[in-house]
Amino acid sequence: MNLSEQVCSLELAKKLLTIGVKQNSYFSWLKLTGQYEVWPTNYLNNRECAAFTIAELLYLLPRMVDTKQDEPFNTYRFKMEMMILTETNNLDDLKRVYSVNYECDTFRFSDLPIGKQLTSNIWDDNPANALAKMLIYLIENKLIEVQK
Repeated sequence: MNLSEQVCSLELAKKLLTIGVKQNSYFSWLKLTGQYEVWPTNYLNNRECAAFTIAELLYLLPRMVDTKQDEPFNTYRFKMEMMILTETNNLDDLKRVYSVNYECDTFRFSDLPIGKQLTSNIWDDNPANALAKMLIYLIENKLIEVQK
């Protein structure tokens, strides 16, 4: 797996910059040879924007979200899954995708989870992209504040 598959895409990185996410990352998107590439952050000090890694995005995402609505069904816990999908019935077309969501952590009296989710699943074949999309969703919907 090359480095660009372990960080969020340039498009999502620019969106995170635009909405005010602090640009603390070990890697950056730089345009050195006519195209954007991922480089260590201190390289030439001319970064376009942070190229957040999977670990950095997991750190930025809260483990729990409180919507402050519909109590007691207002708190949600982070959940990430890897799934195998195919768009055809051909087993050669299988691809790995990562799904990120928050699930309601309130239980019924029978101790079975409600199964209510914060949003429809956010997914991507790059786990960093799935995490970045969720971070953007939470910030844009004012479920968390941007860390300054």
